[in-house]
Amino acid sequence: MNQNVFNFRNGGRYVCISLLQEHILNFLLDFLPRHNCMLRIVHCLGVEQANKEKNADDAMKLPVFVVIATKFKSLPMPILEFGLGNDKMQRFTESAELSNAVSSVQKAALVCNGLARSSIAGHDEVTLDLYRPSENTPRYSIYILDQPAARGLGKYAAFIVPQGREVEWLFGTPAGRKKLQASAKFQRLAVVTLHRDQVYNTLDEVKAELGDTVTSLAPFGLNEQIPYLSLGSDVGKRETLISGFSKISGDFRIEEVAAGGKTLRRLIFLSNQFVVQSEALVKTIKIKGKKERKKIDFGYLACQHHLYMSVGVQLATTLQNPKKNEQKDVLVIGLGGGGLCSFLHGALPHSRITAVEIDPIMLEVAEQYFELKQDKRFHVVIDDGLAFVERCRNEDIHFDAVLFDVDSKDLSLGMSCPPQGFLAHDVLLHIKEIIGPKGLFMLNLVCRDETLKTEAMANLQKVFPAVCSYKLEEDINEVVYCANDEKYKTVEHWQKAMGTAGRGLNTAIKEHKLANEDALEVAEFLSELKI
Repeated sequence: MNQNVFNFRNGGRYVCISLLQEHILNFLLDFLPRHNCMLRIVHCLGVEQANKEKNADDAMKLPVFVVIATKFKSLPMPILEFGLGNDKMQRFTESAELSNAVSSVQKAALVCNGLARSSIAGHDEVTLDLYRPSENTPRYSIYILDQPAARGLGKYAAFIVPQGREVEWLFGTPAGRKKLQASAKFQRLAVVTLHRDQVYNTLDEVKAELGDTVTSLAPFGLNEQIPYLSLGSDVGKRETLISGFSKISGDFRIEEVAAGGKTLRRLIFLSNQFVVQSEALVKTIKIKGKKERKKIDFGYLACQHHLYMSVGVQLATTLQNPKKNEQKDVLVIGLGGGGLCSFLHGALPHSRITAVEIDPIMLEVAEQYFELKQDKRFHVVIDDGLAFVERCRNEDIHFDAVLFDVDSKDLSLGMSCPPQGFLAHDVLLHIKEIIGPKGLFMLNLVCRDETLKTEAMANLQKVFPAVCSYKLEEDINEVVYCANDEKYKTVEHWQKAMGTAGRGLNTAIKEHKLANEDALEVAEFLSELKI
């Protein structure tokens, strides 16, 4: 190459076909820019497609590249370009950027080769992010799952998740996607999610855009057309109402998405954008002679653990303290969009609710976008939850029910709800005093680390004589109930009290027109209570 380049006239070109192994790529990136050559590398998709059409499995199908070096008299800075088949060229100024672009194609090819040759049934799913040229945020994410071959299963399909639905358990968790694959009945399923801040026009356009990638993920020997599955005939709708920033929670969005014929309003923290922080059902109200307007449905509880916490509040404020016409005090640590507080306020008019939220921006969000309203039975305190609990204990302030529904901002920890500091021994002792002999303490426990979970439950059992829990079927959430009352030593006593409370909550919900049907399956709930 040295002699060829030195003999070039200005505008002359050197062209070669290469697999661009690491040592070759490094040489080109070092040598050509130093000798005033513009370097362009193009991925030859046509070669790979031709190899695939031969249907030969005798060798790995490595990506092939065309290398084009164009000589200039002088270049004040390197000109480096990369192209993916028919896409427009990406221009880089740093060698590392071009190297990374080539490397990403090669790594993707290794994954596709592995998936073509073998099944990953019994192993974790494989995840790929797809980017448009020159963009730094993914346009699609693809999750590939395999299950063992069985009668009645198709070979391979792709499932496109409508935008806004990727946060749902069925699509947003490995366990949910396994359930989706089982119901779809395919040995291999590629689950495709669509990202925010991207434009998707039609489902057919999305299919066309994904076509080559979906084909490259197919098992070897598949000759039939690959079916595309979805929940409907469109790509879904996602509307951003506001983008904001909080010093505590970081960047956030309020979005409205269409899901199953409903409109859902969601609070999303972009630091953990596949988890819905708060969600509300939006109804359209038609008033004769006036314009339609949107209204939040306070009877809708998006987070199922809120329903089971509400049963505990019903128990603490009615059965444990049965005096009629007396306001019962409820403390909720963690406000979010205020869905739980609004529900309790509407369903339990005998309750007086205090919510503590550390982030003042979240209160503004809850009031402006989730119709949270403070009154004589409900008020919000902007404070650190732990500091507020300590102050209540020091000032001898008591509550009939205390709820911890607060998440950790450190996503690296194995326990995301509550933050570990909320289960410190001193904090639990404060709660023990605050609820008194008849009160109830509830927390939403979200813990992926079994060691941390065992430690958390042990800490609770050291402080409270009676501890009971309910594990949600489809989530990792577990609602834990703690009492000072010795009569709740056995699960039978919990079941009896919770059964009465659950039926009472169902009655209250219908009586106050929050729903027309029972919200709680009492028998199923009681059967899964554990101590």
